Amino acid sequence: MAIPLKFMPYSAAEGSLDRRRLIDLALSGAPQHARSSLLIAPAGYGKTTLLVQLTDALRQQGSAIAWLNCTREDQEPDTFLDNLGNALQAAGLFHRPPDFAIGEIVDALERRNGCVALAIDEYENASSEGTDNLLETLIRSLPDNARLLIASREIPKLSLSKLLVENQARLVDAQALQFSDAEARALIAGLADSGILKALIEQSEGWPVMLQLARLDLLNRRQTQTPWTDSGEQRARVFDYLAEQVIAALKEEEREFLIALSILPEIDLAAALAITKRGDAYNLMRGLLRINPVITLIKDEPLAIRLHPLFRVFLQERLERKSSPPRTVLHRRAAIHFAARHQYASAVEHAVNAGDIDLGTQILEDAGGPLLNISEGLGRVRTFMSLLPQDVINRRPRLRLMRIVQQGMEGISAEWIYDLERLKQIQRTEAAHGRPIDENLQLETDLAESVLNVSESRYTNTALPLKRMEELRRRCQALFFEDARYLGFVSLVELMTIYEYGTLEFIDRRLEELRKLYESANFAPNLSWVTFHAGVVAVHKGDLKSAEDHIKIVLNRMADAGEMRNITLRQESNSYLGLIYYEQNNLELAAAHFSAIPRFPPVPLLDTLAYGFGTHAIADFFLGHENRAIADIDEAYQYAVDEDMPHFPAISAAIAARLRLLAGDMDGCRDIIRRAKLEEAVIHARQWFVRPWEEVQELVLTISAYWRKTGRREEALQLAVDFARVTTQCGRLIAATRGELLAAEAHLAGGDPSVARPAIARALDLSLGTAAVRPFLEASDDVLSLVRDEAQYEESPRRDWARAIIDAWAVAYAPPGDVEGILTPRERDVLLELSKNQPTKIVARTLNLSPETVRHHLKNIYIKLKAHTRDEAVVEARKQRLIP
Repeated sequence: MAIPLKFMPYSAAEGSLDRRRLIDLALSGAPQHARSSLLIAPAGYGKTTLLVQLTDALRQQGSAIAWLNCTREDQEPDTFLDNLGNALQAAGLFHRPPDFAIGEIVDALERRNGCVALAIDEYENASSEGTDNLLETLIRSLPDNARLLIASREIPKLSLSKLLVENQARLVDAQALQFSDAEARALIAGLADSGILKALIEQSEGWPVMLQLARLDLLNRRQTQTPWTDSGEQRARVFDYLAEQVIAALKEEEREFLIALSILPEIDLAAALAITKRGDAYNLMRGLLRINPVITLIKDEPLAIRLHPLFRVFLQERLERKSSPPRTVLHRRAAIHFAARHQYASAVEHAVNAGDIDLGTQILEDAGGPLLNISEGLGRVRTFMSLLPQDVINRRPRLRLMRIVQQGMEGISAEWIYDLERLKQIQRTEAAHGRPIDENLQLETDLAESVLNVSESRYTNTALPLKRMEELRRRCQALFFEDARYLGFVSLVELMTIYEYGTLEFIDRRLEELRKLYESANFAPNLSWVTFHAGVVAVHKGDLKSAEDHIKIVLNRMADAGEMRNITLRQESNSYLGLIYYEQNNLELAAAHFSAIPRFPPVPLLDTLAYGFGTHAIADFFLGHENRAIADIDEAYQYAVDEDMPHFPAISAAIAARLRLLAGDMDGCRDIIRRAKLEEAVIHARQWFVRPWEEVQELVLTISAYWRKTGRREEALQLAVDFARVTTQCGRLIAATRGELLAAEAHLAGGDPSVARPAIARALDLSLGTAAVRPFLEASDDVLSLVRDEAQYEESPRRDWARAIIDAWAVAYAPPGDVEGILTPRERDVLLELSKNQPTKIVARTLNLSPETVRHHLKNIYIKLKAHTRDEAVVEARKQRLIP
């Protein structure tokens, strides 16, 4: 398979001056042990040529090489990260998984038997806060067998001075890239006498591109026997003068062809044919290679060339003065050409440059409008929208839906909700006036509304949501062979509904279908959502380790890129990671992740609220912050009521009632159950699959305990038994464990421990291998006594698990000791990384932790060592000989 132009050099080193001093400087200059080299200079300083020479030198030393040419699309961190993976995969250095973060790239490089180098050219096109953040992470994470070579016209916004001081990177700047007098003489050797050479050196000031142009001009003059004259102008003027001489030496058709193609930075044969409409484009492109290095060969088959950036600017100025064909016509042809090749950002940019906004909007509408969020990803959709005026987007329904879906999936604000309502009102008005209904547009509107229904808790319906999603899925399946993105869209949203209401067997089947669809259709930009869903399924199955790994990939990918826009995914990931740590009884770490979710975000998902506020309050309660926990969950309940949410009021009220029950406030518990009508709600919930599982579980836990405490033991027992049976059938093992423990509590309330033992045994068997000790630690001492009995039986997996639970109980409820100055092994690991001056995200990457987890450990380190800063903590730890 041919390597795309994006992943190969724009020029070759053949025929270029061998600049050994620069190769040595870039590969082994100060700081000597740096693995990354930054070549930073304006256009015309030979950065790309040097990059090629560096990779050639490393290849000769046995290194494997990957190459990435950056474009404007790489300003989106997700796109840049994807293209890093694609570049390494194209070079055979990385077997790219469906979803990955920088860690997976670093691990792949480190595992490789031999040295590798990644060259990144024209990074100025990609530079943004997110990609710069990601690049710095890569620089700091590089293994010893890898090199990173970066060429850019501008200095990226990195902690450059710190990277230089820490021996992480070296800088080769414009001054170093200038031709020395000796290099200039070697380049012009034999083409000019000493006087001309001296004048050129003085006027060029070592500027490589000007000396290259002078060399071309001197070669032309030798052939035509035309004497060279000193223009006496300043350097920029001399460049224009020399470029004019190079252009003048071309044939007329070559000049016209070249000027027309100056609208493109690199040119393949298909683009040249489409834009110039010349059948002899191949021969012209081949012939123009004689003016290397201002035109360089990228690859032979299919033929592709590149114009030097400064020479291209010079040609574009000529193009502005041309009348036939005008620049606008050329850009319009380019827009149509790139649209046909599904390069939509380039297509729209050319349409806008042609002044044809309608063409740009038509390209995006024809490409799928809102469906582009699935095939291109949210980051690229942001790029598309940045190219078009907002008032134009507002007038085009499919583009408006594209923006609505993108904002809805990212959860930045609630504005998109009102935008969708306004759009639906317009559609209703048009239908009332008898205007024909576009069925595809109606389906896309319904899909956008499905995002609303799952993304915005206050709009979640209680009436058979699975049936609504099934009907929407049926409509999308009917269009599968016309456009698979409809099914990709509805499947992503459907998963969020299924794990709220359905069985895990059903979820597993749908998740596998979604994964296969996204991989076969190359919907890679949204695979983070697929990875996240896999983590959610693993949580409910009780496979907490797998769940943690999946969700860490998602959070680490966002941390690598400094990605702050996808608020929904970030909040969901933190809420589920907090839930995982809660079930493992790591309450402080759970609270740290829950605390990463802002109080009452503008567009919360139901599980973000249920875990981020509900489970957070429970964790705080068991951490000893009883009053704060009750106050927080009461506030959350009032918020849910004020916002008229259908599910979160019951969840928050159930937790508020249960915390009061645990605190011995029976009157307060009874009052909340009455006000929130929780007993009526649990009757409806017992129809099963009509309310979200988060709501059902909290209702059952609270009402069963309340009934048991108020003399309604048989009702409490039946509720617990029914819940355990249904959740077991659905594969929700941790929920089923809680159901069995509730049943055991109800049996014990009847005074006969023997009838509780089977429920305890089932609870142990259900939770075996999950590491979820929290359901048992929430139980009564009588239940724990029966678990202790199980720990005394003959050797078996159940006995070992029972012993682990008892050990966890002993640790959790051991009397607090003097912990000052005593670090846990993980806190010591974090402190060791801090002593190397590593930032939080690199510590997280090195220790395979999430950034929130590292911050949690830092907080504990500061408290234990009575430190206020990282430096103070390191100094104090060394004083106490806790670290070397």
